[in-house]
Amino acid sequence: MITTTVKAKNNAIGDAIRAAYRGRLTQTELAKKLGVAQNTVSRWSTGDASPSFDDLAALERACNLPLGWVLRAAGYVTETKTAADAIAADPNIDSPRRELLLATYRAAVIQSAKTSSTVAASNSSKRRKRAS
Repeated sequence: MITTTVKAKNNAIGDAIRAAYRGRLTQTELAKKLGVAQNTVSRWSTGDASPSFDDLAALERACNLPLGWVLRAAGYVTETKTAADAIAADPNIDSPRRELLLATYRAAVIQSAKTSSTVAASNSSKRRKRAS
């Protein structure tokens, strides 16, 4: 499990997290899907705590959002930047921390891609069985 966290920037991450689940799930429903306490989701939403990249990816999957949606909504990623570009360009992150964040981000992207491939293969297999 990756334990690196994203620090909220002017509560932009919290605002983006609220936007991700609002209208889709309650905090309690989201917490249950993620396997965390409801107050954890609440603290992420207010910026009192920062989720790990793994938690962000799980939140995006739970809300049926594309990977990186929260970081884009928080302004860490623009149309011309990837999350990796935003992390690399952030002057508030020192070099060792930047390298750790970039490695963590890349690992989360790879894990998410593997999970998506597994789910797609499973769904395809189920459709073939139903068609038989």
